[in-house]
Amino acid sequence: MPVSGRKHKHLCVIPIKGQPCDGCRARTRDCTFDLPPLDRGHRKRRATQPAAIDDSAHAADNHEVDVRTIQANVDIASGSLITSAARDAHLGNEQTGDMNLVLGPICNTDGLDMDMLIQTQDPEPLDLEGGEDQESHFVGSEALAGMALRNHLAELTGPVSDTFRRVSTDPQLPVYFIKQQSYLYGKPPSIGQDAFQAVIGACDVDGGDEDVLAKSLSVLESITLPAMPFIDPKRIDLACREPSQGGPIPFALLAGIIAHSTMYLESTRTLTKILWSHVLVGLDAEYRQPRLQTLQLAILLLSSRPSENVGQREIGLARAVGAANLLGLHVDSTSWRLPLWERRLRKRIWWTLLIHDKWRALLFGRPCYRILEHFYSVQAMVDKRSDLQKIGVLEQVIGELSLFEASLPATVQWNANASSFPGRSLPTGALSLAVSYYGLTMIVHRLLLEAITDRLPLQAKAAMQGGLVKCGQLINTMETISPTDRQLFWMPYSSNHVSNCASLLLMIASRASMLDPEVASLATMEIDRLATSLISHYTASHWDVAESALRRLSVLLLSARVEIPAIGTSYQRVNECLGIPVVVSSDVLLSLMGISELDLFAWTDPSQTWMGTQFTNPAQNGAHAAAGPSSYM
Repeated sequence: MPVSGRKHKHLCVIPIKGQPCDGCRARTRDCTFDLPPLDRGHRKRRATQPAAIDDSAHAADNHEVDVRTIQANVDIASGSLITSAARDAHLGNEQTGDMNLVLGPICNTDGLDMDMLIQTQDPEPLDLEGGEDQESHFVGSEALAGMALRNHLAELTGPVSDTFRRVSTDPQLPVYFIKQQSYLYGKPPSIGQDAFQAVIGACDVDGGDEDVLAKSLSVLESITLPAMPFIDPKRIDLACREPSQGGPIPFALLAGIIAHSTMYLESTRTLTKILWSHVLVGLDAEYRQPRLQTLQLAILLLSSRPSENVGQREIGLARAVGAANLLGLHVDSTSWRLPLWERRLRKRIWWTLLIHDKWRALLFGRPCYRILEHFYSVQAMVDKRSDLQKIGVLEQVIGELSLFEASLPATVQWNANASSFPGRSLPTGALSLAVSYYGLTMIVHRLLLEAITDRLPLQAKAAMQGGLVKCGQLINTMETISPTDRQLFWMPYSSNHVSNCASLLLMIASRASMLDPEVASLATMEIDRLATSLISHYTASHWDVAESALRRLSVLLLSARVEIPAIGTSYQRVNECLGIPVVVSSDVLLSLMGISELDLFAWTDPSQTWMGTQFTNPAQNGAHAAAGPSSYM
């Protein structure tokens, strides 16, 4: 055994007796390790996992392995690239066989499969398998139970087979993917590339921003991804620089990144609709051959502002969930034999889709596309329970939300930082998390008020006071938002949470007018304070979150000003800010806003009765509507 082999025994791997070890073969020199592989009494492989899964044996068929290729593969699998200094030092000393520079920075990576480091090649990524002519679809093992191939499926554990590929290492939980031919009706033209060129051309018109792609990628990496990491920028960089390793250049995704950044780049803000019109054409073409980048582009659309086309976003989310199921993202890929970057990306894309699904259900009163038993259920609102039972369930949820707020790290404790405004510094997405948290608590408080009847006046007063406190906290947060904060990441549902605050305040003012006039007066004062804050933000920078919230607030104030005359002044100020005439008829106001139906009140006060239906899965009755609040950044 050579000296370097004694120091780094993982190099002395002889997959085939009589041939040199992997380390010496990579350096094209004679191997001094003459002893055969030892049988150390390890448990033998199961019959269902033949040695074909060992990628080092597969690599042994290649007579020469490039160290630079190993370096690139390990970097990608680790999820974090090695520094350029370490890489240069390694490549300059590759004749010495010292692999510390390669393995050192990543040996402590959480969740990293150490067997993967020993292999000379990473497992074949599912996302890139088959090239441009084939795609891999998830298929449940139950669907194959009656097939004649059942006895042979257990043997399909290699990296790639002709038809099936098994990616799980657990013989009790087999996971199969089946290859399908892409573009059965003919391959379309390069629509994604055409969309990218159209986006670049639109940005360059009339002396526009020539470096818009670099700036957009910077916005994505510094503002969006720290809050919702559903894209790996290193994979994009690799695909653009070395398509042979990182896959084809994602032109449609790059176009979507440019369109997504329009809310953060003043030079392209006026081009939002034009750019998205080109991107949507590219997205339709992407669904002809769904990949992970297809879902990433769909999520970019769902996570972008302003959120105007609610109906098409609903259809787009359903389409993305269907593609995610096809690609097997609904199954935990932790133990799959896939590169680490792909396993991480699968989880992050799936959870991001789940976040959008839960918020859409809560805010618009529509059933969830995905139902998991980990989430809280508001089944108590539709069951035939007593009023006290309903109150108890909802108060328990409120208590758990308070515990969640208290458990947040100090870096995102918005209440603690708000007192030091304007000197405080919060990471991107933290204030969006705060508004989302208050939006969720206000939904629960509204449900609590609906559950309390007039026969329980004491409980009603307590619930109204609790709702006032949460509304006041959201308004305090809105008042402390600085111009810099407006440029950070904000979920497209933020304006819905703000208008829901106004809806709850109007509900409290209406119910408290007879029970407690003082609470009713406080509620109207809070409405005026909220309107003042939104008007200030909109006047300063035409912030789209404030504009969307003001438009909903105008409709709410119009519908309630007859019953609550004290809000008349706030209504006039909001309409003057938006440039909408103060009208008497709600129909006239809706027509001025381009809305012809009164159903828009479902924006802020949706029915929750759908949560008790049995159409999805009797074993998981009731859509678990309130997803874990930690996911809402």
